[in-house]
Amino acid sequence: MNYQTLLSTILLFFVTVSFAAAQKVRISGAIQDEEGNAVPFAQIAVFELDSETPSTGVASDVNGKFKLKVEPGSYDLLVSYVGYEDLRMETININLSGKKFGNITIKEV
Repeated sequence: MNYQTLLSTILLFFVTVSFAAAQKVRISGAIQDEEGNAVPFAQIAVFELDSETPSTGVASDVNGKFKLKVEPGSYDLLVSYVGYEDLRMETININLSGKKFGNITIKEV
């Protein structure tokens, strides 16, 4: 193997590893109340396990829907909105396919 081929192979390896490590996947869902009504502008926070500081977050849109991107891994998800009980979903595993939560129901206080 000549020097140029070896250098190209090494470069390709590092580019592939860097891309795979930095890949983010989508998580999505919709926030609703107990009657099935959309809860607009609810806060969705994503926490790394055993952390009290969110790593990312988003607000639901006017239809209660949300989507955001995270790296594959395990997380806790916190949904909060004024006048409703906080909902903490613990140890959510996000794989390379992402995660679709569907409807997430929160309860009024």
